[in-house]
Amino acid sequence: MTAPKNIFNGKPIRAAYSASSAEWLYAAIDVLSALTEQASYNQARKNWSTLKARHSQLTSNCSQLKLIAADGKGYMTDVLNLSGFYSPTSCVGLLIANAVS
Repeated sequence: MTAPKNIFNGKPIRAAYSASSAEWLYAAIDVLSALTEQASYNQARKNWSTLKARHSQLTSNCSQLKLIAADGKGYMTDVLNLSGFYSPTSCVGLLIANAVS
């Protein structure tokens, strides 16, 4: 299945379809970058690492898949399904509850 064109706040969101769970999985860093309007991928990556360090439950909600990065290479990337983003203990819920600094 081909990935949909996912654009949020003008930023591309990488996605992959999981046939085993029959759902789309989205790159956590891409979503975090779009939600926090980060200009830099590295800053979004650091914010994601900070969130995971502060809230270990994020790690249990994540899977890792190899997704193609801007440089054209495939890297293991934390991914979540839609319910993983919107649960109270997800990255979106935690962003709403506490600003990432």
